[in-house]
Amino acid sequence: MTRTGDAQPASGAGVRPWGAIVVFVIAAAFLSVAAGDPQGDLVPCGGGLQSGGGSDIIDLDAATARVVERGTAVKFRVRFARRPPAPDRAGKPWRVDLLLRDPSLPDYSFGYYHHVNRIVRYDAVASPRVQILLLPEQGLNEYFAVRIESRTLVIRLPGRLLVQDEDLAGVPLHRLRWSAISRDGGICDRIGTGRPTRKITGAVADDLPDPPASAPTTLPAPTPVGRGGLGGWAWATIAVGILVGLASSAMWMTRRRARRRSGPTDRGPAGS
Repeated sequence: MTRTGDAQPASGAGVRPWGAIVVFVIAAAFLSVAAGDPQGDLVPCGGGLQSGGGSDIIDLDAATARVVERGTAVKFRVRFARRPPAPDRAGKPWRVDLLLRDPSLPDYSFGYYHHVNRIVRYDAVASPRVQILLLPEQGLNEYFAVRIESRTLVIRLPGRLLVQDEDLAGVPLHRLRWSAISRDGGICDRIGTGRPTRKITGAVADDLPDPPASAPTTLPAPTPVGRGGLGGWAWATIAVGILVGLASSAMWMTRRRARRRSGPTDRGPAGS
Protein backbone atom coordinates (compact mmCIF):
# COMPACT_ATOMS: atom_id res chain seq x y z
CA MET A 1 0.00 0.00 0.00
CA THR A 2 1.26 3.42 -0.81
CA ARG A 3 0.57 6.73 0.89
CA THR A 4 0.69 9.91 -1.14
CA GLY A 5 1.68 13.23 0.38
CA ASP A 6 -0.20 16.50 0.16
CA ALA A 7 -0.84 17.75 -3.36
CA GLN A 8 1.69 20.29 -4.61
CA PRO A 9 1.45 22.65 -7.56
CA ALA A 10 3.42 21.77 -10.66
CA SER A 11 7.00 22.98 -10.55
CA GLY A 12 6.32 25.31 -13.48
CA ALA A 13 3.47 27.00 -11.62
CA GLY A 14 5.70 27.67 -8.64
CA VAL A 15 8.39 29.18 -10.85
CA ARG A 16 6.29 31.61 -12.89
CA PRO A 17 6.43 34.45 -10.32
CA TRP A 18 10.23 34.18 -10.23
CA GLY A 19 10.34 34.25 -14.03
CA ALA A 20 8.41 37.52 -13.99
CA ILE A 21 10.78 38.92 -11.37
CA VAL A 22 13.81 37.99 -13.50
CA VAL A 23 12.32 39.72 -16.55
CA PHE A 24 11.50 42.80 -14.48
CA VAL A 25 14.98 42.99 -12.91
CA ILE A 26 16.75 42.66 -16.29
CA ALA A 27 14.52 45.26 -17.93
CA ALA A 28 14.91 47.71 -15.06
CA ALA A 29 18.67 47.28 -14.99
CA PHE A 30 19.10 47.91 -18.72
CA LEU A 31 16.81 50.91 -18.58
CA SER A 32 18.97 52.36 -15.81
CA VAL A 33 22.08 51.86 -17.99
CA ALA A 34 20.52 53.76 -20.91
CA ALA A 35 19.22 56.64 -18.75
CA GLY A 36 22.39 58.72 -18.69
CA ASP A 37 20.57 62.05 -18.34
CA PRO A 38 16.95 62.91 -17.39
CA GLN A 39 14.79 64.35 -20.14
CA GLY A 40 13.40 67.86 -19.89
CA ASP A 41 16.16 69.15 -17.56
CA LEU A 42 17.22 72.13 -19.68
CA VAL A 43 18.75 75.05 -17.80
CA PRO A 44 19.81 78.61 -18.66
CA CYS A 45 23.40 78.66 -19.88
CA GLY A 46 25.77 80.10 -17.29
CA GLY A 47 23.27 79.75 -14.45
CA GLY A 48 21.55 83.10 -15.07
CA LEU A 49 18.12 83.94 -16.46
CA GLN A 50 17.25 82.21 -19.72
CA SER A 51 17.88 84.50 -22.67
CA GLY A 52 18.49 84.37 -26.38
CA GLY A 53 15.76 81.87 -27.26
CA GLY A 54 16.59 78.20 -27.85
CA SER A 55 14.53 75.02 -27.90
CA ASP A 56 14.42 71.50 -26.50
CA ILE A 57 16.12 69.99 -29.57
CA ILE A 58 19.35 69.81 -27.53
CA ASP A 59 17.79 67.76 -24.68
CA LEU A 60 20.42 65.09 -23.91
CA ASP A 61 19.61 61.47 -23.12
CA ALA A 62 23.04 59.88 -22.54
CA ALA A 63 26.72 60.14 -23.44
CA THR A 64 29.72 57.80 -23.45
CA ALA A 65 33.46 58.06 -24.11
CA ARG A 66 35.48 54.94 -24.97
CA VAL A 67 39.07 54.23 -25.95
CA VAL A 68 39.26 52.67 -29.44
CA GLU A 69 41.86 51.76 -32.08
CA ARG A 70 44.01 49.83 -29.59
CA GLY A 71 44.28 52.71 -27.18
CA THR A 72 45.25 55.39 -29.70
CA ALA A 73 41.90 57.16 -30.13
CA VAL A 74 38.72 57.98 -28.26
CA LYS A 75 35.12 57.82 -29.49
CA PHE A 76 32.44 60.06 -27.98
CA ARG A 77 28.74 59.26 -28.42
CA VAL A 78 26.23 61.92 -27.36
CA ARG A 79 22.61 60.82 -27.61
CA PHE A 80 19.67 63.23 -27.69
CA ALA A 81 16.12 62.65 -26.47
CA ARG A 82 14.98 63.04 -30.10
CA ARG A 83 16.78 63.48 -33.39
CA PRO A 84 18.06 67.07 -33.72
CA PRO A 85 18.15 68.87 -37.10
CA ALA A 86 21.62 68.72 -38.65
CA PRO A 87 22.48 71.03 -40.22
CA ASP A 88 20.45 73.45 -38.11
CA ARG A 89 19.23 76.19 -40.46
CA ALA A 90 16.88 77.92 -37.97
CA GLY A 91 18.89 80.82 -36.55
CA LYS A 92 22.17 80.11 -34.78
CA PRO A 93 23.05 76.37 -35.00
CA TRP A 94 22.91 74.29 -31.85
CA ARG A 95 26.20 73.21 -30.30
CA VAL A 96 27.75 70.41 -28.27
CA ASP A 97 30.87 71.02 -26.17
CA LEU A 98 32.84 68.08 -24.80
CA LEU A 99 34.72 69.38 -21.77
CA LEU A 100 38.02 67.63 -21.03
CA ARG A 101 40.44 67.87 -18.13
CA ASP A 102 43.96 66.47 -18.28
CA PRO A 103 45.28 66.41 -14.68
CA SER A 104 48.85 66.88 -15.94
CA LEU A 105 47.96 70.36 -17.29
CA PRO A 106 46.79 73.58 -15.58
CA ASP A 107 43.06 74.15 -15.19
CA TYR A 108 41.36 77.05 -16.96
CA SER A 109 38.09 78.95 -17.07
CA PHE A 110 36.61 79.56 -20.51
CA GLY A 111 33.32 81.44 -20.61
CA TYR A 112 31.09 79.73 -18.04
CA TYR A 113 33.20 76.53 -18.10
CA HIS A 114 35.61 75.98 -15.22
CA HIS A 115 38.40 73.48 -14.40
CA VAL A 116 38.93 72.47 -18.04
CA ASN A 117 41.94 72.49 -20.36
CA ARG A 118 40.51 71.04 -23.61
CA ILE A 119 37.16 71.67 -25.31
CA VAL A 120 35.94 69.60 -28.27
CA ARG A 121 33.27 71.74 -29.97
CA TYR A 122 30.70 70.69 -32.56
CA ASP A 123 28.36 73.18 -34.27
CA ALA A 124 25.46 71.82 -36.34
CA VAL A 125 26.50 73.51 -39.59
CA ALA A 126 26.40 72.28 -43.19
CA SER A 127 30.09 71.24 -43.16
CA PRO A 128 30.36 68.98 -40.11
CA ARG A 129 33.61 69.16 -38.18
CA VAL A 130 34.84 69.66 -34.64
CA GLN A 131 37.13 72.29 -33.20
CA ILE A 132 39.55 71.24 -30.45
CA LEU A 133 40.40 74.17 -28.20
CA LEU A 134 43.76 73.62 -26.47
CA LEU A 135 43.53 76.13 -23.63
CA PRO A 136 47.01 75.92 -22.02
CA GLU A 137 48.67 76.01 -25.45
CA GLN A 138 46.32 78.75 -26.73
CA GLY A 139 45.82 76.71 -29.89
CA LEU A 140 43.05 75.19 -31.97
CA ASN A 141 42.73 72.08 -34.16
CA GLU A 142 39.97 71.19 -36.60
CA TYR A 143 38.97 67.59 -37.27
CA PHE A 144 36.36 66.04 -39.54
CA ALA A 145 35.62 62.63 -37.98
CA VAL A 146 32.06 63.48 -36.91
CA ARG A 147 28.66 62.19 -37.95
CA ILE A 148 25.01 62.00 -36.81
CA GLU A 149 23.51 58.52 -36.44
CA SER A 150 19.76 58.92 -35.91
CA ARG A 151 19.69 60.86 -32.60
CA THR A 152 23.34 60.23 -31.66
CA LEU A 153 26.30 62.50 -32.36
CA VAL A 154 29.45 60.39 -32.89
CA ILE A 155 32.93 61.96 -32.66
CA ARG A 156 36.13 59.92 -33.07
CA LEU A 157 39.42 61.65 -32.30
CA PRO A 158 43.07 60.52 -32.34
CA GLY A 159 44.52 60.66 -28.86
CA ARG A 160 47.50 62.71 -30.08
CA LEU A 161 45.14 65.67 -30.58
CA LEU A 162 44.07 65.57 -26.92
CA VAL A 163 47.07 64.48 -24.83
CA GLN A 164 50.82 64.71 -25.30
CA ASP A 165 52.96 61.64 -25.95
CA GLU A 166 56.29 63.03 -24.81
CA ASP A 167 58.13 59.68 -24.40
CA LEU A 168 56.49 57.99 -27.43
CA ALA A 169 55.09 55.31 -25.11
CA GLY A 170 51.47 55.81 -26.16
CA VAL A 171 48.86 58.45 -25.41
CA PRO A 172 47.52 58.15 -21.82
CA LEU A 173 43.85 58.67 -22.65
CA HIS A 174 42.61 56.97 -19.48
CA ARG A 175 43.80 59.87 -17.34
CA LEU A 176 41.37 62.27 -19.06
CA ARG A 177 38.12 63.31 -17.39
CA TRP A 178 35.21 64.56 -19.46
CA SER A 179 31.64 65.79 -19.59
CA ALA A 180 29.21 67.00 -22.27
CA ILE A 181 27.10 70.16 -22.58
CA SER A 182 24.67 70.99 -25.39
CA ARG A 183 23.47 74.50 -26.20
CA ASP A 184 20.84 76.15 -28.33
CA GLY A 185 20.50 79.91 -27.94
CA GLY A 186 20.38 80.70 -24.23
CA ILE A 187 19.46 77.25 -22.91
CA CYS A 188 21.73 74.30 -22.18
CA ASP A 189 21.64 70.68 -21.12
CA ARG A 190 24.49 68.80 -19.49
CA ILE A 191 25.58 65.33 -18.45
CA GLY A 192 25.70 65.24 -14.66
CA THR A 193 26.99 68.48 -13.18
CA GLY A 194 28.66 69.52 -16.43
CA ARG A 195 32.12 69.45 -14.85
CA PRO A 196 34.69 67.10 -16.46
CA THR A 197 34.77 64.34 -13.83
CA ARG A 198 33.74 61.25 -15.83
CA LYS A 199 36.32 58.61 -16.81
CA ILE A 200 36.99 57.47 -20.35
CA THR A 201 36.43 53.72 -20.45
CA GLY A 202 37.04 50.69 -22.66
CA ALA A 203 39.80 49.30 -24.83
CA VAL A 204 38.25 48.30 -28.15
CA ALA A 205 40.42 47.29 -31.14
CA ASP A 206 39.32 49.20 -34.22
CA ASP A 207 41.44 49.77 -37.31
CA LEU A 208 39.43 52.40 -39.16
CA PRO A 209 41.76 54.96 -40.79
CA ASP A 210 42.06 58.49 -39.38
CA PRO A 211 40.88 61.46 -41.46
CA PRO A 212 43.49 64.24 -41.81
CA ALA A 213 43.65 67.01 -39.18
CA SER A 214 44.55 70.61 -39.85
CA ALA A 215 47.46 72.47 -38.29
CA PRO A 216 46.89 74.35 -34.98
CA THR A 217 46.03 78.04 -35.02
CA THR A 218 46.22 80.60 -32.23
CA LEU A 219 43.40 81.39 -29.76
CA PRO A 220 43.02 84.30 -27.30
CA ALA A 221 44.51 83.41 -23.92
CA PRO A 222 41.94 81.90 -21.49
CA THR A 223 41.90 82.66 -17.78
CA PRO A 224 43.76 80.11 -15.62
CA VAL A 225 42.18 78.96 -12.34
CA GLY A 226 43.46 76.96 -9.37
CA ARG A 227 43.85 73.24 -9.82
CA GLY A 228 41.01 71.63 -8.67
CA GLY A 229 35.65 57.21 -10.25
CA LEU A 230 34.67 53.48 -12.20
CA GLY A 231 32.42 55.25 -14.79
CA GLY A 232 28.65 55.18 -14.32
CA TRP A 233 28.11 52.82 -17.28
CA ALA A 234 30.67 50.37 -15.94
CA TRP A 235 29.02 50.28 -12.49
CA ALA A 236 25.60 49.84 -14.08
CA THR A 237 26.88 46.87 -16.13
CA ILE A 238 28.27 45.25 -12.98
CA ALA A 239 24.93 45.82 -11.23
CA VAL A 240 23.10 44.10 -14.10
CA GLY A 241 25.28 41.02 -13.71
CA ILE A 242 24.77 40.88 -9.94
CA LEU A 243 20.99 41.30 -10.16
CA VAL A 244 20.61 38.67 -12.89
CA GLY A 245 22.78 36.25 -10.92
CA LEU A 246 20.72 36.70 -7.72
CA ALA A 247 17.44 36.30 -9.58
CA SER A 248 18.66 33.15 -11.36
CA SER A 249 19.82 31.63 -8.05
CA ALA A 250 16.45 32.34 -6.43
CA MET A 251 14.62 30.73 -9.36
CA TRP A 252 16.83 27.60 -9.16
CA MET A 253 16.22 27.23 -5.42
CA THR A 254 12.45 27.56 -5.93
CA ARG A 255 12.46 24.81 -8.57
CA ARG A 256 14.53 22.55 -6.31
CA ARG A 257 12.11 22.94 -3.39
CA ALA A 258 9.16 22.32 -5.70
CA ARG A 259 10.73 19.06 -6.98
CA ARG A 260 11.37 17.88 -3.42
CA ARG A 261 7.77 18.51 -2.38
CA SER A 262 6.39 16.66 -5.40
CA GLY A 263 9.12 13.91 -5.39
CA PRO A 264 8.89 10.10 -4.72
CA THR A 265 6.05 8.94 -2.46
CA ASP A 266 6.46 7.24 0.91
CA ARG A 267 6.04 3.45 0.78
CA GLY A 268 4.84 1.03 3.50
CA PRO A 269 6.55 -2.23 4.61
CA ALA A 270 7.21 -4.82 1.90
CA GLY A 271 4.31 -7.16 1.28
CA SER A 272 1.63 -4.95 2.78
